[in-house]
Amino acid sequence: GQLRVPLTITVDRLGEFRFRVQNTTEIGRTLDYGHEMSSLAAFLFLLTPEDVVWDIGASVGLFSVHSAARTAKVVAFEPDPPTIARLKEN
Repeated sequence: GQLRVPLTITVDRLGEFRFRVQNTTEIGRTLDYGHEMSSLAAFLFLLTPEDVVWDIGASVGLFSVHSAARTAKVVAFEPDPPTIARLKEN
């Protein structure tokens, strides 16, 4: 469901990052890494500081935010307007 106000939560298994979330779906996509922690860890392992990451369907920015800490540039796209707001915050 929708929360009355956005929450800030911290995830720290692959580095410490804070995410703004507005609903239970967004909470799930961050707290449990959207069931993608092993994929994200492998992806991050392969990145170099010179890489440019294109995150298509970025959601709240899980891959984007983690990648931004390791690469030169991240370009993130998200088609859902409410989720875009959260992506921009993150």
